Amino acid sequence: IQQRELQNNIKITGEINQDEIKSIFDNSFAYIQTSSYESQGIAIFEAMATGLPILTTNQLALEGIFQDGQNGFFIDYDPQDIGQKICIIFNNELLFSKISSNNIIKSQFFIWDNTIFQTLNVYLSYVK
Repeated sequence: IQQRELQNNIKITGEINQDEIKSIFDNSFAYIQTSSYESQGIAIFEAMATGLPILTTNQLALEGIFQDGQNGFFIDYDPQDIGQKICIIFNNELLFSKISSNNIIKSQFFIWDNTIFQTLNVYLSYVK
């Protein structure tokens, strides 16, 4: 990042405080998660709720939730691939808007009220 003088454009945050999350997402262009293993962490859902395009590795935990090209893109562990995917989103305003809208809509399925309601319905279906 420093070698290419990109420190004003790229921030590697590490662990951040819960109060800072919305502000960081609101000031971001995309959410990039390069983790090789993630047990369906909440950060992707938080990023989706703000409409950020997601760039993430192809993880089993995201199966059925994340669709390549609809919510962002799957990435390889390769800086060239990550850079290409960022450029695809950055250079295509229509695609960015489509992904952003898709993510806001998709994130609504995972808010607590819906999760509680769905869990209750499953429970009630077994009680009857």
